[in-house]
Amino acid sequence: MKITIIQDDGLVGVDSVFRTVDLADLDPDIHAIQFDTGTGTGHIEYDPEAQVRKPNRPVGVTAFRPYQKYVTRWKAAGAPPKRTLAEVKADARRQINSRRDTLEAAGFAYLGKTFDSDNRSVQRISVAALAASTALAAGQPWSMDWTAQDNSAITLDAEAMGAMPDALASYALDLHNHAKAKKAEIDACTTIAQVEAIQW
Repeated sequence: MKITIIQDDGLVGVDSVFRTVDLADLDPDIHAIQFDTGTGTGHIEYDPEAQVRKPNRPVGVTAFRPYQKYVTRWKAAGAPPKRTLAEVKADARRQINSRRDTLEAAGFAYLGKTFDSDNRSVQRISVAALAASTALAAGQPWSMDWTAQDNSAITLDAEAMGAMPDALASYALDLHNHAKAKKAEIDACTTIAQVEAIQW
């Protein structure tokens, strides 16, 4: 059984059957939860725009138990109305977009490190890259210590700092191209089963 809990939409899905469920008592920093009871594995995706950003984390059977109540609420919601192919496609596209947005803000690889890529971090990168570019153009020395997600620091010179936005943009483009391809697969489906078989 594959379980999906989506905070923003107030939805819980079990084997791709989604119902509106009361999620008012779910940690507001959680964006979504994915869990597969068959393998006993899943993960929690935290809101990248939360005041205190938490890294996404894997969950096993024990860690998922506090969230089992939302599956119980899903069951209590009763049988959902039969969904059309168009509705299933729309849900699948929303899930692809949600996964893309979460990954885009979850961090990107650069110089052998993973750096934050939430909105605040992107703004800081842009400002620092501009300062580095200005110093480089003026022939002035420039360097900055930048902290990676593992809390280690790396010293970036002007050229390395100036190239960081390019690495971030390339990472985002790869994600968007992947999402675009997945949504094209969804659009080409002719049955609900085909749509439900598509994964990120």
